[in-house]
Amino acid sequence: IIQADARYALPSVQVDLAIVHPPYMSIIEYGEDDGLSTDNRAAWRYGMSQVLQGIWTALKPGRVAVVIVGVLYSTISKEVVCLDHDIMALAEGQFRLLGRVVRPYGETKGGASSGKKNENMWTYRRLKWGLWSLNQDTILFLQRQP
Repeated sequence: IIQADARYALPSVQVDLAIVHPPYMSIIEYGEDDGLSTDNRAAWRYGMSQVLQGIWTALKPGRVAVVIVGVLYSTISKEVVCLDHDIMALAEGQFRLLGRVVRPYGETKGGASSGKKNENMWTYRRLKWGLWSLNQDTILFLQRQP
């Protein structure tokens, strides 16, 4: 098991499985400026393209990558961003989608936008963008193509 940044730390041999849980743009900060904990969607997409290239290099052909991402509300563009859509666009040609699981996790506690006082705001955003839920992770199962 290797815990590392998939853009830079590659294993010495190809592996059978990669599981990654990258930052959801600016929702989770991992400390240093990693280029992925950002409100800039173009910068995030560029960083994720590097992550996917690292995963493709590390995986044996035909093997699987599991990518866990979420949904966020961008305060810059004022829109809901389904990050799995960005990842699927970036993965085209390198990976084939085997399946996807949507995992609802309910309300988060302690965040600036959580709690009863913001419930109406999240309901409005969910309805405006035609989503069942904003409190979910999408787990993508991607097969490395040759």
